[in-house]
Amino acid sequence: MRWKIIKPISFCLLIILLSGHNASAWFGQEKPLASINGQDLTADDFRHWWQNWKEKETPFPETPDSFIEWNLMVNQAKERELYNLPSYQRKLKIFLSVRNMMLLKNEEIDSKIKISAQDIKDFYQENYTPIWRIQALTYNNQTDAMKAFNEMQQYNGSPAGHLPFTDQKGILPENGGPISFEQIQVLPESLSSKKNKKNWLSVLRKLKPGYVAEPFEDDGKFIFLRLHEQLIPPDDDFAEKQKLCQHELVKKATNDLSQKLIERLEKKYNVQIDEDLLAKIDPKARNYSSEFLDKKVVTMTENETGITVDDMIRVISNDWTYQNRYGIDKTINLEELKKTILFNAVYDTLISLESMNRHYEKNPPLKWIYEFYQGNRLKAELESSLLSQVQISNEEIDQYYQANKAQYSMPTVINYAMLTGEENLVSKVWASIIQGGDFFDLAKKYYSEDLEIKQEPLEKLPENLQLEFKKLVKGEVSPPFVHNAGYAMVKMINQIQGRSLPLEKVSTEISKKIKKGKSDIIKKEYIDKLKTIANISINQEIWQKIREEFGVKVNEK
Repeated sequence: MRWKIIKPISFCLLIILLSGHNASAWFGQEKPLASINGQDLTADDFRHWWQNWKEKETPFPETPDSFIEWNLMVNQAKERELYNLPSYQRKLKIFLSVRNMMLLKNEEIDSKIKISAQDIKDFYQENYTPIWRIQALTYNNQTDAMKAFNEMQQYNGSPAGHLPFTDQKGILPENGGPISFEQIQVLPESLSSKKNKKNWLSVLRKLKPGYVAEPFEDDGKFIFLRLHEQLIPPDDDFAEKQKLCQHELVKKATNDLSQKLIERLEKKYNVQIDEDLLAKIDPKARNYSSEFLDKKVVTMTENETGITVDDMIRVISNDWTYQNRYGIDKTINLEELKKTILFNAVYDTLISLESMNRHYEKNPPLKWIYEFYQGNRLKAELESSLLSQVQISNEEIDQYYQANKAQYSMPTVINYAMLTGEENLVSKVWASIIQGGDFFDLAKKYYSEDLEIKQEPLEKLPENLQLEFKKLVKGEVSPPFVHNAGYAMVKMINQIQGRSLPLEKVSTEISKKIKKGKSDIIKKEYIDKLKTIANISINQEIWQKIREEFGVKVNEK
């Protein structure tokens, strides 16, 4: 007879199952921090909630009450099915769309950009060295430009060529001379960034100092260049431009990776563009039929709406009007504008579609943020429904205004000068004032300095100064009085009498205060009611461990 051997772990499991004990306790499963009507809330639930709920300076709570109350409100909102509200769904969609796009950008672009120190140095060498000091003549035709070029051959390689080249500008255009002359200092970067001077860069890279280049056509004109001098930037130039170079490299890498991403997504979602339909779109036309407006310029899989003629016309009209009104780029034409707008529309649609399809919200870190946002928005919708009936009457506003008038009053402001010192010196000044002396002249005579003229609200001044000013009128000087272990005198230069702000100026602010007070009461009463009818239990042992985890001394009072 063969005996079946039961492994120890299986034997333990058998005992647990037969005895009816809680298996989770045997295997170390986390006990709940709290329970609300049978719904378990774990320590992890609290950690994720706290991470998203707290403000920067929020102290760690002594009790989990705020956590419990938040969950009570969320549960109540779910019971009322407030997640079906269009306002809730719209905000949720916007939040998820933005967060998903950020994570897609990080995954497909930001995380793939690696810029080394050598990359930065190479970029600097390519774009910011050397410094070229050049002379440039522009001609209407090639014949005149070549004539000047041939005349300058004898000066090639010589610094002396500077003057005869400059002399060319003295010849009138009708006599075969140039239409313009420039003598400038440029960098490779400055030439590559200018549309009308990109051709100059390739020419100058091949040119030696003192030499002229064969004239070349540029935008219908002929350019004749002479490289006068080639300089090396100062030693500290690289350090100054290092961050700029890094920024430019990141921007270029971002554009390249974005382009590659869009190309992949265009294939994935089978993007189709109706070029003929795009060509027919004219934002100035006003007689398009609804059937034409509904036609799709762009179609793609997993996006039923696509991009319609109406979508394009609205964006083009706004952009076209804006461009022309402010003259941002007068060289742009309608066809270029349509292509640019279409590319941006396709880009935005594909990025949004792909980011949503990746469902970043199902995994950390967005998972916990999204779950909190869902709950918090539900709580906000519930609060909004509770407070929708709160009304503030004009009588309430007027009563609050009358009871708190001091809060809405402009204080009395005093312009004054004060003289301080020992009793005998202050008394000497006072004696001279009684005999007709000027307060400021006497202060300068005895103190050898000009007194500062101050402006302060009367109620903010020390009590003894307030008493003195209440005895004075504009222009008067007080007799000496005790002040800060010495003596002082003050001259009231001016007094701007305080006044109450009119009710119409502060009624909106008062209404908000009253509404907030009423709202706080309603919310508290509602939460208290929920807590009364709910079956709530809290595991204090786990709560204290959480507090210790967050650096709170448990026995601290």
